Amino acid sequence: MKAAWIGDYSAFSTYQSRCHYERECVSIALDERSRIATQMNDAFKAVIEDHRNPSVGDFEVTVTSKPAEADGFRYLPNLGAFGFQPVPLTTTPTSVLRSLGVEGGSFSYTILVPKIAGLGALAVHLREGKVGAFFYPAHCWSPARFNGVGVDEFIEAIAERFGVYVDGFRHY
Repeated sequence: MKAAWIGDYSAFSTYQSRCHYERECVSIALDERSRIATQMNDAFKAVIEDHRNPSVGDFEVTVTSKPAEADGFRYLPNLGAFGFQPVPLTTTPTSVLRSLGVEGGSFSYTILVPKIAGLGALAVHLREGKVGAFFYPAHCWSPARFNGVGVDEFIEAIAERFGVYVDGFRHY
C-alpha cells in the first residue's frame, strides 16, 4: 500500500493541499525534521478549523512516542483560548489576556492528560462553561460529563470517580 489515511477523503485532501501549501510558505530557519513537523501540524490544525469537513473538528490531541520520561506513548496537554480584547499601550500594569466574556464569544479550554504513559484517556475542560468531559473508552464509549466545576474540581472528580490522575495546563 502506497498511501493510507484515517478519516474521510475530503479531510485528507484538505490536509494534503494545506501541507503542500505550507511547504512552500514556511521560510523560518528550522532543521528539516522540525520544519516538516511544523508544516504537518499547521496543516492538521487547518483541517480542524475548516468547517467544510464535518467529520473532523473539536480539539487537537497530540501524542508523542518520545516523551521526556522515555516510557512509551503519551498524550500531550494543550490549552487554547479565543476572543480577547485589544490591549492598549500603557505604562500601567495590565493583563494582556482580557476576555470579551461569554457574551462576546470568548472561550478557553484545556486538554488534561493522564500522568502515566499508555493510558487511553483524556479530559477537556471549558473554563467559561465550568464544564468538563472525560473520555475513557476502556470504561465507557460515551464521555463522562462534569457540570459546574472549575479545572481543579474537575481533576479531583476524575480521580475520585475513575482512579485516573490527569494534569496539564490550568486556566483560572
